[in-house]
Amino acid sequence: MKQKENPVFSKQLLDDFIDRSFLSGLTKEALVVFLSELVTRLSKNIFLEFETNDEAFSFYRSAVEYNEKSFLFYPESLPGVSVPGFRTEEARFQKESVVGLVSEIGVCCIGTGVSFSEKKTSQRIKKEIKKTSFSIGENIDISDVLTFLIKSGYQKSDLVYEPGYYSNRGDVLDVFPDHFKKPFRLSFDFDCIESISSFDVSSQLTDKNHKKITLKEFFKNIEVVDKNELKVVFGEYPVYGFSNNNGVLSLLGGQENPLNTSFLSIEKNFGLGLGFEKKYDSETRLFFASSENKRLKKYALKKDCKNIGFLKTGFYLKETKTLVFSALDLVEKENKLGFKEKNKNFDMDILDRNSITTLQIGEYIVHRSFGVGIFNGLVFKDEIGRSGESIEIGYGDGARVFVSLDQLSLVHRYIGTKKEPKVSTLGSKRWKNELLKTKKAVNLFAKELISLYTEKNNKRPFRYLEDNDLDGALSDSFSFVETQDQMKAINDVYEDMNSEKPMDRLICGDVGFGKTEVAIRAVFKSCLSKKVSVLLCPTTILADQHYITCKERLSPLGVTIGLLSRFRSKKEQSETLKDLVNNKIDVLVGTHRLLSSDVKIPNLGLLIVDEEHRFGVKHKEKIREFKTHLDILTLTATPIPRTLQQSLVGLRSLSTILTPPKSRKPIFTSVRYFDWELIFSNIKAEVDRGGQVYFLHNDIKSIPIIINKIKNKFDSVVVEGVNGKMASRELEPVVLSFFSGKIDILVCTTIIESGLDITNANTIIINNAQDFGLSQLYQIRGRVGRGKKQAHCLLLVPQKPLSQNAHQRLKAVEQNNALGSGYNISLEDLEIRGAGSLFGYKQSGNISMVGFELYCEILKDEVDKIKTGDNKKIEPVVFLDTVAEINETYIKSRSVRVDFYFQLSRVKTKEDILFLREEVVDRFGPIPKEFNFLLNVALIKIIFRGSCLIKIKIMDSGLFLTLGGLGLFNKIEDLFDSVSSFKNESILNHHYEKDKENNLVIVFSTKNLETSFHLLFECEDLFTKKNE
Repeated sequence: MKQKENPVFSKQLLDDFIDRSFLSGLTKEALVVFLSELVTRLSKNIFLEFETNDEAFSFYRSAVEYNEKSFLFYPESLPGVSVPGFRTEEARFQKESVVGLVSEIGVCCIGTGVSFSEKKTSQRIKKEIKKTSFSIGENIDISDVLTFLIKSGYQKSDLVYEPGYYSNRGDVLDVFPDHFKKPFRLSFDFDCIESISSFDVSSQLTDKNHKKITLKEFFKNIEVVDKNELKVVFGEYPVYGFSNNNGVLSLLGGQENPLNTSFLSIEKNFGLGLGFEKKYDSETRLFFASSENKRLKKYALKKDCKNIGFLKTGFYLKETKTLVFSALDLVEKENKLGFKEKNKNFDMDILDRNSITTLQIGEYIVHRSFGVGIFNGLVFKDEIGRSGESIEIGYGDGARVFVSLDQLSLVHRYIGTKKEPKVSTLGSKRWKNELLKTKKAVNLFAKELISLYTEKNNKRPFRYLEDNDLDGALSDSFSFVETQDQMKAINDVYEDMNSEKPMDRLICGDVGFGKTEVAIRAVFKSCLSKKVSVLLCPTTILADQHYITCKERLSPLGVTIGLLSRFRSKKEQSETLKDLVNNKIDVLVGTHRLLSSDVKIPNLGLLIVDEEHRFGVKHKEKIREFKTHLDILTLTATPIPRTLQQSLVGLRSLSTILTPPKSRKPIFTSVRYFDWELIFSNIKAEVDRGGQVYFLHNDIKSIPIIINKIKNKFDSVVVEGVNGKMASRELEPVVLSFFSGKIDILVCTTIIESGLDITNANTIIINNAQDFGLSQLYQIRGRVGRGKKQAHCLLLVPQKPLSQNAHQRLKAVEQNNALGSGYNISLEDLEIRGAGSLFGYKQSGNISMVGFELYCEILKDEVDKIKTGDNKKIEPVVFLDTVAEINETYIKSRSVRVDFYFQLSRVKTKEDILFLREEVVDRFGPIPKEFNFLLNVALIKIIFRGSCLIKIKIMDSGLFLTLGGLGLFNKIEDLFDSVSSFKNESILNHHYEKDKENNLVIVFSTKNLETSFHLLFECEDLFTKKNE
């Protein structure tokens, strides 16, 4: 490891310590920096031994935030807390340490006397460890790599989801080492490595490219012999001890002549503040322990401060006049710099895919023509002239229907408000009647929708000022760098507000990705134009959170904010209403209390609704009344299925934010048996690094027991409890104290599921996690990981066998730890009643009859019909004179093949096909011709949708194009002239025929199937673009 230029600690000081092996007077932060620079100076590894595993883990978590490359953690083995079927972090940490000690120079391995003494490491490990590197452009025999992996103990699977597995799919090799945080993917062009990347296990898509990657492993056979202690195996590395005397830390190496260095720890209550450097002379060296706060980074840069890794607080070294300061040394509270929600333009199809691929045998499924049936699984059908996989659906009286995989657009999983819908009977009129009834109801719904949004197309009675941000005053105060998606959403809102028509925009995205900041920008623009803004929230806690955020961001700019919720007394509410009438409030935040008849809001311009689907029907009707004359901005973290999104085209504008903030990290998630020592270890590690902890215990009666247990263990931490049944006068002070950082541990029920957005809370412990639903677990886990720090989620279960469903849910949450993975959570958890009454209409009964997705498709059809008449664009029927399928040899996993068939059945644009093609190549390598034919057929249907072509037959001998009318041509002669003048080298000749229905057929003769395809794509201009 290269020696860092201008280190915090002088070379002389480091050398003196190496000679004397004793240093006293350190703070925790100073010790982290000292060790990082010490191993660099030594150019060799060291051990740092703590008394307890908790102390070691706590120090490690702080150390890796400063410099991830300089520290390893070798924990004690914890028997009895590992849940079968779930991975353990201990094994990953231990292997990472062994591999690191063998192959790295200049690392500090942190552990305990117990962990370093466990006889788990082979005496021959240094000789037996193997290394293989992969570089782009390198020629390598893939069979040699597979042999290496097998000898190292890797198991083969179709897809890689867990450490210790590999998958070889043609020219693509996926590997997930135990000691890697993410798996990596090698793509080959024959024996040449074409690309190297890491990928997300939930989506299986590449997320970062690499030029080179090195894999170090020890072969499986050495693990069972010659076991010894870690510090014996690596006996050449010095072992340092550690002591803590009332916060004064010492580093011990066994010698008796300590080099006693004096330090002054600068805690945040010293109140350095901006301008702190004036307290020190010009010779003082300044180092800034980097923060994600862009304002403070700019400030540090102006003061000629050198940027180093992240520290909670700084320290001052008198001997060398060195001052290290952090963000917390400059500001009063870290959570006032906290990250506000950021969001992501997401692929709506993710939900639709899961609606089929996660189906279990026996679950309900809907066929457009035959109704609700029971999914009987995938079967192989051998039909005349064709064989392949099909979905089998069971109906009443034992009837069965087989749907080939290329016809999956006809089916979807049943999701409705009824758990047990009635199974349809083939030949019965009931399904047709239910479809007809739903279409009539949806038709009325669609007409009112269009009427509502037609009114909104009328000009706004006023114009907003063109100034969006008062010369950047608000955007400059935002502590973080906006993502590209977030910036686009902000600009979309500005564009809407600068137009003549009222805005109605939906901002969609995952939890914690930045929706709130988009709303703040809209509010400020409204305030600049002297218009009042209202922010409506479904819960009291969420309203309080938004109120605090608005106060922090907007009050310094002269904006007055009011709050109406049960956290306010009647007297306070009366004063707020009075100020509102007297034009003393610019922004009003609140719950459904805002919709009461006594709330009069003069000069109202902007209404922001957070999670509209969570309001009741009456409240939605009231919101709907606002929509006819106001600018509306709706925020939602609930995924909106593509079918519903399409039904809103032209009625509602949509912005999505897919990109997570750059500083955000995936949440480490582990499933363990309930164990107090494990709980205490995680609490201590978080509190020691200055963080806060959620302990979710969803039993109100026993919350006091949990609180007392934690208090008895930790004397110096503040522990409080909250639940939804507490009176507002009791609940509010606790919630506000947690917001402000005065409470370290919050023991709570699911009341925290939405609304609490605290950057400094980065550990959540969920007791009895097996009792929660999938989306609920995901939402709860999303309370942490809102900032730069690594967040941890501990899912606790009782020491008894888990049910199959509970195991699957917990496994899904464990695997879906990537940013934005909320959209991989099953559509089954979507709140159907909320989606059905998205605009204040009670439609859940109709959804129950036909299923959610079919309901959305019917809604889209009815909206299109009303807007454009009966001119629905029909896709042509395409016949292909060869096999078009997803080869079993190309994608071996049946469920993944069905997944792609289902995606293909839902594509609507050329871009959809392009994205799907890129995903397939990324995951499985070059596409075989049979799959390519299938993609081309889907593309052809999109290209010629709505044209005069109703049937396309692609043959080896030529193209047969059947016309259902003249389309863009005024008369038949124009068609003949255009075809005659159409020149293409693929055409041998052409002529005309009539089919059995007397339709005109144009026949182009070609050399082969490939030229037929090429010619058809060239025909796009001929049949879809009007000839000028």
